[in-house]
Amino acid sequence: SETHKRFVAPVYKEETVLKWLEIYTRSKDLKKTLVEKIQNLNLTLDQLLTHIPGHIYWMDKDNFFMGCNNEQAFNAGLNSRDEIIGKANYQMPWKEYAKKLDAINSEVIKTGAPKYLIEKIKLANGEIKEFLSNKIPLKDRNNNIYGLLGVSLDIEELKRKQLSSSSSSHSNSNSSSSKKQEKIKLLVNEAIELKKGISESDDLSKIKTLNKYLDEKLQRIKSIIDSDT
Repeated sequence: SETHKRFVAPVYKEETVLKWLEIYTRSKDLKKTLVEKIQNLNLTLDQLLTHIPGHIYWMDKDNFFMGCNNEQAFNAGLNSRDEIIGKANYQMPWKEYAKKLDAINSEVIKTGAPKYLIEKIKLANGEIKEFLSNKIPLKDRNNNIYGLLGVSLDIEELKRKQLSSSSSSHSNSNSSSSKKQEKIKLLVNEAIELKKGISESDDLSKIKTLNKYLDEKLQRIKSIIDSDT
């Protein structure tokens, strides 16, 4: 008669099965942790690109955009920053400056040397502005250049912030000076009152005590005058 071979499932020891389960669970937890970290990193990057001021953008070696922040997209007349991916400078509102911009970018990519310069750009609203730009090469883990990262800040906006900061500093300085004068005025008045309280008819003990207080007031006035605040 014909004999049929029958498959017999292997039998594993309980401790072996438990060990495999432990390794599987650990691997699954590790994968979950890595996924969560990547998601958090992407969320952080998204928030940075949404709120960070100035123009942030990165391009490939052929001068095509790989991404940008919200402000760059807005001033380019785009609905979202994803729309800039794959586009070039000659497709942007500043297309009349594209040739010059591409030449600068290509130089940074070719030489690997960062460039710090002033660039003139036309925005989607038709306004022409000057930007202080910093361009650096993007490199992979093998140190090969694969593109460029650019950060451009509106010069007029920088000037306004500088003036505002200077004005605020001046205001704070005036406020500090005013407070100092009030303290000195108060201490001088107290010192005058103490001086008035000293009489030749007073006993020596009272005169010494009042003189001590008067010296303390004068020392405090001196320390306020000498201090920066």
